[in-house]
Amino acid sequence: MSGVSYSIFVRKNCGGGDYSNYIEVTAGTSPSNLSTYPYSEDLEADANQALLLNFGLSFAGTGAWSYTVDDLLDGDTTNDYAYDGLASMFSNNTSTAEDADAWVYVGPFNLASDSQYTFSFFQRVLAAAGLSRPNKDLEIAVSSTNDGLGNTVLLTLDDLVNIDYVERSVTFTPGTTGEFYFGIHDKSSFLATATAGNALFVDGFSVTSEALSIAEFESNRFTHFYNKNAQTLNLESSNMEMTSIEVYSLLGQRVISNSLSNTTESIDVSALNTGVYLAKINIDGNSKTIKFIKN
Repeated sequence: MSGVSYSIFVRKNCGGGDYSNYIEVTAGTSPSNLSTYPYSEDLEADANQALLLNFGLSFAGTGAWSYTVDDLLDGDTTNDYAYDGLASMFSNNTSTAEDADAWVYVGPFNLASDSQYTFSFFQRVLAAAGLSRPNKDLEIAVSSTNDGLGNTVLLTLDDLVNIDYVERSVTFTPGTTGEFYFGIHDKSSFLATATAGNALFVDGFSVTSEALSIAEFESNRFTHFYNKNAQTLNLESSNMEMTSIEVYSLLGQRVISNSLSNTTESIDVSALNTGVYLAKINIDGNSKTIKFIKN
């Protein structure tokens, strides 16, 4: 089965009727359904997931990324780092002698040349930077391999100081259909005067797709925002009427399905639980997928 781990118990036949004690070995597989969109991964492990490859994650570079699970029962909220749920990933701390070099890849994804893809995730840093604590720098890239080579950098973000989560997104249209990885690279410069480390946290990966369309659709400006007080998702399309909206939870459950008919719409989401959702809006036979947080 794809995307799961197995516990295998082995022992050695030592001869003469003697056997060693059983040793537990964990083996697993990567997910195989990375061609269905929207895709999302919240890093929360199922009971049969004990390996990072079960999430479709792989690593490269001289540095390291680690998996952490918050303890909500210890009475200390300062060591809780997940964006949503309990689990998140964090990069190695920046040293006083050398730059960071840690890649985490998500995929591979089957991407078609006639579609545009958006890779998104949520990011924060451990603490505010200063004379004794370094900033964090990252790159977001796409690559046909997950070995740290051949990356096409789509976005560079330097001197990150946000201790609250911010969503980061890039778009990519492949020149040819094939398998691609999306990568996040901690490339932070070292700080010679550092006496405290800093770390880069990421959580809530997603990939959405939309078919390349006619020039009219491409020129149409689409905006959205969530009104927390009114608990509405507000949509605006500059010159083309929206025809429908479907809202999905990160588990893939459709929670809202409405017909639309205007260039400006307000969707009541008060009945939804707090969390992250994906909304697919249809506009004149084309679609736009967005992510929003209900809080």
